[in-house]
Amino acid sequence: EAEDEVQLRKEVLGELHRLVNRWVRRLCEERFSEEDGIDASSISAGIFTFGSYRLGVNFPGGDIDACCVVPKYIQRSDFFDSMVELLKSNPDVTELAPVPTAYVPIITMRYRGVPIDFMISRLNIPTVRDDLNILDNQLLLGVDSDKDILSLNGCRLVSEVLGLVPDQAAFRTVLRTIKLWGKRRGIHGNKYGYLGGVNYAIMTAFVCQCFPYA
Repeated sequence: EAEDEVQLRKEVLGELHRLVNRWVRRLCEERFSEEDGIDASSISAGIFTFGSYRLGVNFPGGDIDACCVVPKYIQRSDFFDSMVELLKSNPDVTELAPVPTAYVPIITMRYRGVPIDFMISRLNIPTVRDDLNILDNQLLLGVDSDKDILSLNGCRLVSEVLGLVPDQAAFRTVLRTIKLWGKRRGIHGNKYGYLGGVNYAIMTAFVCQCFPYA
């Protein structure tokens, strides 16, 4: 990617994070009063990326897979209701398409031209800190929906893979090459019946472990 495209993606993720935090705090202000002992201004959400972007092997023009992690005060239905309305009113958002009935519920859109696949995961915690460790299995306790776990799985898997490879630079070079090889031959993508990005990533990580100095 060109440097200006890299910078644009970073800016878009930052704007999306700020928008999500305003949305969460506004909902909490509407639902709780001072008597409830909940300070809405201190409640926050998190944006965690996964897929090719998080692995560092995305191609120019590729989408960003992002999971919006929210505290227990927010419902999944809020994401496909008030969050969708908020995105509709944003002039930077185009091609907005919520799909709440998908196997992994998702909102697809373009934000300032950047394609984003946006999901939600609701955790049984009062706020989402910036230093949240998504690999902590304790976070999954009390999660009452398989959809929330499925949405978070992509982020957890990518973090696990990056933590397991001995040389991340070599891993990224090999994975980029293999993905390009598959795309050029028309044998890349789960939706077409072939291996997808996550499959290639896991297999490449295994080979990198077998040959750590290659």
